[in-house]
Amino acid sequence: MSGNKNLILQWGQGSVNTAGSGEVYTSSLPVAFPSVFAQVYVTHNNSEDAGVGFGSAAPATLSTFTTRAVKLSQAGAVLNALNANVSFRFIAIGY
Repeated sequence: MSGNKNLILQWGQGSVNTAGSGEVYTSSLPVAFPSVFAQVYVTHNNSEDAGVGFGSAAPATLSTFTTRAVKLSQAGAVLNALNANVSFRFIAIGY
């Protein structure tokens, strides 16, 4: 980064309803980034939950990001998509 830019990290948690439906959901950051929302990373929040969730996220505005998630369960060697909520944690990077 060139110039006088201070890196800002934000983190938190959220959820996506009806994961597996293929819909894109919008989540809000605690505080908007002043200039650039560079990247956001998401991970499944609850390892004790039935099934495992995974997803992707992308910055949308300076204060929001979009998330698409899927929740899977395993029956033997078969993975099944569940129509269920996925809780996630996120880390957002910007300046």
